[in-house]
Amino acid sequence: MKEEKNMKVNKFRVWDKDEKRFWYFTSQEVHDVSLKKIVEEGEKQKFSGLKDIKGKEIYEGDFIKDVYDDDDELELLDDDNNDDDPTGVVRCMDDGWVVSDGTEEGGYYLEEYIDIVEVAGNVYENEEWLKTLYSLVDVKPIEIKFRVWDGRDIIYVSKNSGFRLVFDGSDWELEYKGKTHCSSNDSICKLMQFSGMKDINGKDIYEGDIVKALDEEEYKKKNPKDYKMFGCPIGKFIGICKFVNDGSWAMIDPKKHDLVHNYFGEIGSDGKTDLVEIIGNVHENEVLLKELIND
Repeated sequence: MKEEKNMKVNKFRVWDKDEKRFWYFTSQEVHDVSLKKIVEEGEKQKFSGLKDIKGKEIYEGDFIKDVYDDDDELELLDDDNNDDDPTGVVRCMDDGWVVSDGTEEGGYYLEEYIDIVEVAGNVYENEEWLKTLYSLVDVKPIEIKFRVWDGRDIIYVSKNSGFRLVFDGSDWELEYKGKTHCSSNDSICKLMQFSGMKDINGKDIYEGDIVKALDEEEYKKKNPKDYKMFGCPIGKFIGICKFVNDGSWAMIDPKKHDLVHNYFGEIGSDGKTDLVEIIGNVHENEVLLKELIND
């Protein structure tokens, strides 16, 4: 599917703490064994899939500035912003890519203003700019990690698992102790990325997970204080976690294959989703999936 292809071609960079530089990953660099330690221990930042007005790729942690002087052109930007200072830092949120000004709600969606913004620096090489934003907090990028369905089991890839993923463009290969275990050439095998979100039980939500919204009684029991103040904020639904074309994560109806009305941005923020629960996944729970499709 198109969504899966977009996920696989994601590029990322890694901040090398020792050399104080970025490594931008290409297929050649991924195959360089000398970089393995840097990849495993360095700070990873995803490519947004977008470029600024000068054609420069935009990554998580990049500082963005307005290239116009007229404040009226960008109503969402700070009217008192100095041309030399950034308007915000790029963050990968659960409902898309945003430029955050450091406040809880301040900022704007990057794609909406992509034709009139420019990369001014990043949080590692220009730390002094953090002070120009409103008490900016939590600029750490979401954790990039994967799991693989090999046709029999789901394998969670980590530096302690013995498994290693190697990317070559849109192709990938899962190695175990230096030998190929499975790859994108195997039609039955599937690569699934971590969404950056957790369910109410603290379990990581990956692509392919079947997730349900808590019904009113469940929500009331698990969130009594919030329920008393706000009631149950979302409707009942079951969906499959997918990475969609606009660069965000969403829930897909298992029967109609269209978006469930609730995006991740509507069911949680900052990696915390206390309104949903993982009840299975499309590979290990085929019976459940068929029941949902035939319901």
